[in-house]
Amino acid sequence: MCGAEGSLPISCDQHELKKDFASWLYKSFIRKGRLGLNPRENSVSDINDFYVVHTVLANRIDEWERQIADKAMHEGEQKLISRQLTKKFGALPAWANEKLLSASSEQLDIYGDKLLDAETLEQVFS
Repeated sequence: MCGAEGSLPISCDQHELKKDFASWLYKSFIRKGRLGLNPRENSVSDINDFYVVHTVLANRIDEWERQIADKAMHEGEQKLISRQLTKKFGALPAWANEKLLSASSEQLDIYGDKLLDAETLEQVFS
């Protein structure tokens, strides 16, 4: 027995294979910045264990999922406000579309609130 995986013993071959796989993942993805991780924060000496690599990758995937969800929510807000503005004021001029596309989530919330009471498109974006 060379090591333990949870409560199960693992052979030296399995241990070496996991160590080599972790090293390959590090060299192929982390060190080259392909996963958006800082190699200085995850040095080779820190990433010599498959479980450490798994944790690093799982954390990065969680972060990607949050970023994708945030982006989707933002794009949905832009689309909804654009549809509401179009319904209320007609086809939107290019400047209004540009404002929507460059707006932060907080600014979109403000536009959405102003939309309810505005009598002109300019009032929404003022």
